Amino acid sequence: MNTDAQGLRLDELANAAFGIALGVALLYAFLRYRARTPRGADPRDSARSHAFWTALIALFASGTAGLAEMGYLPAPAYSGGFDEPFTIESVAAPGPGELVLAAASPGLWLGIVYVVAQFTWPRPAGRVRTAALEVRRPADFLPRFLPAMFGTVWLAAVAATAWAWTMPGRSPVPPRRFIERDGSGAITSEGIDSGADGLRAGTEFAPWLLLGLVLLAAAVAVSVLVVTRRSPLGALTAGDDATLRTISLNRLLRTAVLVAGGFFAVAVTYGVAGVQGAFRDRFHAEHGYYPGDYVRGLGDDSLPVDLPLAWVNTFLPVLVLVVVFLMAGWSAPRLSRGPGGGPGEMDSDGGARGSGASGAGTSAQAPDDVDRPGTFAAASRLSRQLHQLGLMAAAFLLLPLGLAAWAGPAPEHAAGISPDLVAALLPFTAYALVLLAGEALVRRGHTPRGGPAQALRTWRFARVPLGFAAAGLLALAAASGLTLAAGGRSGVVLSLLVGATAAAALSAATAAVALRRAPLGRGDAAQDLRLRRLTIHRALRTTAAALLAGAGLLLLLDAAFWAAWFTPGWHITDVRELPDGIRRIAYLTGGVLLASAATAFLWPSREWPAGEPPGLRSDGGRHGSPAAAADSHTDPAAGRP
Repeated sequence: MNTDAQGLRLDELANAAFGIALGVALLYAFLRYRARTPRGADPRDSARSHAFWTALIALFASGTAGLAEMGYLPAPAYSGGFDEPFTIESVAAPGPGELVLAAASPGLWLGIVYVVAQFTWPRPAGRVRTAALEVRRPADFLPRFLPAMFGTVWLAAVAATAWAWTMPGRSPVPPRRFIERDGSGAITSEGIDSGADGLRAGTEFAPWLLLGLVLLAAAVAVSVLVVTRRSPLGALTAGDDATLRTISLNRLLRTAVLVAGGFFAVAVTYGVAGVQGAFRDRFHAEHGYYPGDYVRGLGDDSLPVDLPLAWVNTFLPVLVLVVVFLMAGWSAPRLSRGPGGGPGEMDSDGGARGSGASGAGTSAQAPDDVDRPGTFAAASRLSRQLHQLGLMAAAFLLLPLGLAAWAGPAPEHAAGISPDLVAALLPFTAYALVLLAGEALVRRGHTPRGGPAQALRTWRFARVPLGFAAAGLLALAAASGLTLAAGGRSGVVLSLLVGATAAAALSAATAAVALRRAPLGRGDAAQDLRLRRLTIHRALRTTAAALLAGAGLLLLLDAAFWAAWFTPGWHITDVRELPDGIRRIAYLTGGVLLASAATAFLWPSREWPAGEPPGLRSDGGRHGSPAAAADSHTDPAAGRP
């Protein structure tokens, strides 16, 4: 028995070693091909292609999806049924070898891809090689904030793993066939319960998670050193070579953040399953059945039991989605496009690097500099991309959270906060969070340090979203007050107020960052003001949409106001139980408010008038020229909603 197990582990190790060796060989051959520069071609194009494929391969090779199921013990399978013999077959759980490979693979492959990639560049041509005399340090090329971001997520994953370590194990619940008969012996109901998966003990699962996190940190550290110390590329200038190192480290750390976030999600999900499993066992010991089991006389849902930490399963996917969008929008610097390229490029993660960084108010841009960090084109492209990502996040969350809200709060949330109702406004909160991240990235990567702040002197450009926001605030305040005065459920009111306040607070923070940040490092004042106004316009629209949607949902989910005014003496909490005429009025009123929320959220930004925009005030007077301002309004990237 032990010999077979040992042989199995050796087979797994041999297969893993062969797979890694084959993968490294294919990876080296492919990246070596991407690094070659055809005769007469620009070597920077080859460098861009090589860096892109390295990042893409590392992203897909370091996924943590295979780790999610390793903490569970599969329930036995069954075959047969009502007309055939009912049989149960055991299902083998993943062994130690599979656990080790699943935990070690993300960090191991991330390091392998980035380390191997540094040895696929062609060697310098010529008989005599020259060595660079400067000392290259990781601090010279590391992005400014990504290391801290990675460290924060990694420490959160370690803390979640430590919590998961304390979870008790649970045995799988085997499937069973049940038959119920009445007093005469006739069958009244029959069915098959498919059973439930068990859970490994935390002491058997968490150590492998911790091993994976340690390997991830080691892979990042080794990759950073290898990227920093590789030989300079003879086909590139010193500035482009330094920028290429920063690009590699930027993408390495962004991928590492996603991998650490995957470990965090796996550990938290496992811990929640352990807490809920222990609760189910205690419930079964007290009542004789599990929550939600079919019990004769009680129906399919025996009791409206609220499992502990159920809200985590609602908010954790949203948190993961926000991190994914943030890393996707965290841009890397770009190689120069024209001839040359020096060391004075602005780091996309904040500030200027070298002596070539331009200060605030510099309006002259060479054609080759138009896409560099600090330019209006680069900043507006980042803003537009994150705006689109925010819309995708909102659309992704809208349907499931809307359905959950329409089902109404559980009975135990009648006087407390309902996670489902708070989450009903998460589409606006998620968009506001992505918008805030985008403005923070513009501030960190496209504005110089210590630049003079600019302020708005007029808010005429935001009259429509301000009007929507005022109407939403009035509608939500009125709906909340009238519902509470009529004896409505305070939990519904409080939950929607919390959700709307969260979206409004994040939107206000976004507007504050846009108002107080320094001007673009390579853009003129008119372009900078245009981008600033666009961000504030979006923030106000999000606030208005959250307030209007909160008011509409409140009037659709609690019937206390309608019952008190139109059917006195009736105690009705569900709008669907109102008389037909009153129910139609409630649906119409709530629908109008929700349609107004959608209109406010998608309201387009108007085109600014030609010439220098009004309302600009700064410490150093007006920046830019009327001609530059007029030119900025012909840019297709400007003025988009």
